[in-house]
Amino acid sequence: MLDSYSLKLEDPNVSLKNIATVLEEINETAGKLIKETERLTDADANLKNIATRTIVTAQTEYVKFQKGDYLS
Repeated sequence: MLDSYSLKLEDPNVSLKNIATVLEEINETAGKLIKETERLTDADANLKNIATRTIVTAQTEYVKFQKGDYLS
């Protein structure tokens, strides 16, 4: 999902409204992933680390987009 978002963000033919829809879905999925990572045990530390980094990336992009960081 983040790869798709990145490609849309770079494409001047994709509207901000379309990008916003994709980003809302990414943010929603990140919220679900947070709940899933809470169930992981210490044995799943590597998976938890990957999930946490993905969540942080998704939420950071959401905030940056909402602030208007990508408007030029």
